[in-house]
Amino acid sequence: MLKLQAWLADYWVIGAGFMAASLMAAAPVVSLPLPVFLIFLHNPVYMAHQVEEHTGDRFRKFANEHVFGGRDALTVASVLVINLPFVWGINLLALYAAFLWGPAWGLVAPPPMSWS
Repeated sequence: MLKLQAWLADYWVIGAGFMAASLMAAAPVVSLPLPVFLIFLHNPVYMAHQVEEHTGDRFRKFANEHVFGGRDALTVASVLVINLPFVWGINLLALYAAFLWGPAWGLVAPPPMSWS
């Protein structure tokens, strides 16, 4: 498990950039009602935000230094858990829920922290 965590820690930001670009490139051929399409765009925009924020482990280092007083409170593992299953997973679930049950379900997708 530690090898997978180390690999993810090294490459998840690069993967986010690749996926953001891929999803944006596919967007013109995605046929969805406008509100659901905008929810679709939420994930690649969020991924681009993550690239800006997490490249070079900047966010974790900043949070630990300025929010947690120099302690290693925000770990590499916690950054991975927060961003991969919770952010990307919830965004995906919000997209499916909006598609199946109505656009209001897209509101369960978490906003990027700098937007709130």
